[in-house]
Order: sequence, then structure tokens, then C-alpha cells
Amino acid sequence: MDWLGGVLLMASAVVFMLVLTWGGNRYLWLSPVIMAMVGASVALALAFVWHALNAEEPFLPLPLMGGTVVPYAMACGGLAMGAMLGLTVHLPLYYEVVYHLSASEAGLALIPLAAVSTGGAAIAGRAMAHAKHYKQVAIIGTLCAALAGGALALTSTPLWVLLVLLSVFALGLGTAFPVSTVSAQNSVARSQIGTITGATNFFRALMASFTVAVFSAILLMALGADISLSGEHRGPVSSIPAADMVAAFRYVFGAAAAMLAGASLFMVLMEEKPLAGPATPVEMAE
Repeated sequence: MDWLGGVLLMASAVVFMLVLTWGGNRYLWLSPVIMAMVGASVALALAFVWHALNAEEPFLPLPLMGGTVVPYAMACGGLAMGAMLGLTVHLPLYYEVVYHLSASEAGLALIPLAAVSTGGAAIAGRAMAHAKHYKQVAIIGTLCAALAGGALALTSTPLWVLLVLLSVFALGLGTAFPVSTVSAQNSVARSQIGTITGATNFFRALMASFTVAVFSAILLMALGADISLSGEHRGPVSSIPAADMVAAFRYVFGAAAAMLAGASLFMVLMEEKPLAGPATPVEMAE
């Protein structure tokens, strides 16, 4: 087990997320503390890269991350996962302030975002089994999600319209998950499928954490650095005018739309290799 590689990667990611959380809130963006943390994060990341290139059994094999498929597939899936988790974490605040929903009602209003994405994944999975150009379903899906996110950013809508647009957003981004995962698995040797699957899931989780921190930073900058977004939404948060919250979330929805547009672009750039069939008895024995 490459403990040193894992510690270096985690330390770099944690320091960078603290920069996103504290910057503009606890410290000024150009303060010595934030600059020092940025430098520390970069230094830890470079140390991880050096260690991964020289270790016999690296925590994350970097040569496996290259090529014309894996980096694009990982970026597409990571952006889609980040946008979904980032909105899932912050939308209850939007529901409570703008639409005056209770905590339980705000949780129920997350169902279109959390559940409908599985429908998009199912559609993409079925399409991959029959279509020769299988990545087209993910390109179209993520592009539709980007358009739905753009509509959320540009317009102020009743709750039912918001839920419909979120359903379209979730349906589209769900198509990115099976296509990106299977494409990455299909591009490596069968003996490396487990490694590339774990690396893909790790990158998605890391991207989701970054996105939550970025969306929080966006809201803090738009609403004011003295607002706390953690815990129960009491005190200063509950006193924010609904119009200010709508204006702040325009940036959040816009960022989510940009992420899905980026996911669609990465899917376009990804090489579409013919999918391999089931393993033969000889391959399974190997």
C-alpha cells in the first residue's frame, strides 16, 4: 500500500479546499495565509507526482491516466458528478429562503436532481449496448443539461418550473456516468479495469468536494463574507431577502451549466473506441 502517495494527494486536496473555503471569507484572497496555502498545495501536488512516477506500486498510477480516452472520460464524469453534488448540497438553502419550504420539504424537492439522474444513466447504458457511436448520447445529454442549467441561471421561475428544469438537468448529466466509466474501462487492459475504475471514482469524489467548496465560495462572495452556510439555516441566512438569494444562485446555476458544457466538450474530444465484448475463457484465466 502506497501510504506516502495517498497522504501527499489527500494533503494537497485538503489544503486547496481550505483555500476555497477560507478565501474571501476568513482571509482575503491575496492575504499571506491564502498565498502560503496555495503554494503548499502546489508543492504537495508536485511531490505526489514525483513520488507516483518513481514508486513501484503508486497510489495512483499516472501513466494509466494518459491517452486519448481516460483523461477526457474522467474529466467528463468528474464535472457531471461535481455539478450534481454541488447543487444537492446548496439547493435546500435556496428552497428555504426563496420558496419558504420547510427542511423536510426542501429535502423532498431534491428528488428530481438525485433520482432522475439514474434514469439518464439507464438510458445511456441501454444506448451503449446497441449504438455504434455510443458517446453521442452523453454528448447530447450533457449539452441538454447545460442548457437547462443556463435557463435556471437566466430566469426566475415558479417552483414547479424549477423542478422540471432540474429534472432535465439531472436526466442529461446522468448520461455522462456510464459512458465515461465504460469508455475508460474499455481503453485499458482487462487486468487494469479495477485500477482505472477506482481511479475514476476517486476523481469524481475529489471533483465533487472541490465543487461544493467552489459553490460555497461563490455564495459567500455574492451574499457577503459574514454569512455562514453551515449547520441549520438560522440567524443571518434566514434574514437574506429572497431576491438577493435568487441573484446569488444565478452564479451557482451558471457555474453548473458551464461544468456540464465542459463535460460535453470533453466527451466530444474523447476517442470513441469500439467496445470490447465479454471476456473469453482464455482472457478470464489470465
